[in-house]
Amino acid sequence: MKLQLCGAALMTALSFPVLAGEQPWAKWLMSTVERHPIMQAYQYENSAAKYQAQALTKPIYNPSLDTSMEREGSETNFQIGLSSDIDWWGVREAQSEVGRLQAEQRALAVQIATNDLLAQILNAQIDVQLGQQGYELARMQVEQDLRLLRLTEQQLAAGEVNRTELAMAKSVVAQGMVAENERFSAWLSAQKTLRTLAGEQAADVTINQAFFQAQLQVPAPQQLLALPAVKQARLEWLAATASANQQQTANKPVPNVGFGVGRQAGESLLSVNVSVPIQFRNNFNEVALAARELALASEERLHAQLRDTREAVRNLAEQLQQTRLRFEQWQALHDNEMTEQVDVLQQRYAQGDLSLADYQWQVQQLRDGMQAGLTLQKNYQQTYVAYLHITAGLADVVSSLISSEQ
Repeated sequence: MKLQLCGAALMTALSFPVLAGEQPWAKWLMSTVERHPIMQAYQYENSAAKYQAQALTKPIYNPSLDTSMEREGSETNFQIGLSSDIDWWGVREAQSEVGRLQAEQRALAVQIATNDLLAQILNAQIDVQLGQQGYELARMQVEQDLRLLRLTEQQLAAGEVNRTELAMAKSVVAQGMVAENERFSAWLSAQKTLRTLAGEQAADVTINQAFFQAQLQVPAPQQLLALPAVKQARLEWLAATASANQQQTANKPVPNVGFGVGRQAGESLLSVNVSVPIQFRNNFNEVALAARELALASEERLHAQLRDTREAVRNLAEQLQQTRLRFEQWQALHDNEMTEQVDVLQQRYAQGDLSLADYQWQVQQLRDGMQAGLTLQKNYQQTYVAYLHITAGLADVVSSLISSEQ
């Protein structure tokens, strides 16, 4: 199943283009994410995990140097030797596997964090750009309502309307001003969120609308294992299994072997020592069983995550098709001539062809249609971002636009 999401129909008149003189959006976005403090923190953690994985490949036990000397009559007795625990059960290999998987988890965490931050910045940019359009729409409506109020005042002076209609016109202006203030506050709040995520320069860069024209593929069932959430759950299961194996080997008795040379009573001395703990009081079997149960729990979480991701991808794919369809239909139905239509209605009201109530009802229908367009555009664009986020396609789609923006 292919989601066909490209075409001129999606280049809405409500959308902001990339303005001349601005820095290329795609390059700016990828650079901003890469230099973000949280991403730097993830990179340091990833580097630390690599060092830890390397450390776990080194031998576990270092040898001990043992020496002794004593005076017995005219003889000087001494002994020098080495002893060391022996990794008889392969603990080193087991813990190396744990370290390798933990390093993979940290590397995946960097990818997931990149994907998450891209989605957050993109949604914030959508909120800012559509928030600005919503505010400008509300401001234009207040200006229209003020013109209507002045017209009504003139009609009152001419005796063509009563004071009730003037009060209604003033009420419309007041309501419009409240809506304008609310839209302005929402726009400012969205700008604050964007600046917090992407810095002060974020206000100077607008989304390249080509971003919303990529052809998106619905992952095949076998491809779900490569999606971030599933891959993370799978690595957690593998790491838990490796940790259980390590725990089982680490709890086994560790033999110690030593040898020494020296002199005693004038004779040369050679000694070999072997010691093995006897686990007759505690064989630590329950510890190993607990680790094994945790591994089984991780496996079940993997199955659950696979199911959740499959349904989430399917749901977002269907939602994306629906929001795209409705947005395109709205574009076909509205020609963005609301201002002209309101002017025509005001002329008809001034000529007495419309009552104030009829004028307000028809104007409100036009305004509701424009606001619906903004809502449909936001729903479509944020669903598009959500789909690319869950399928880990954001970085690829954004990066693919860098060369075309040069």
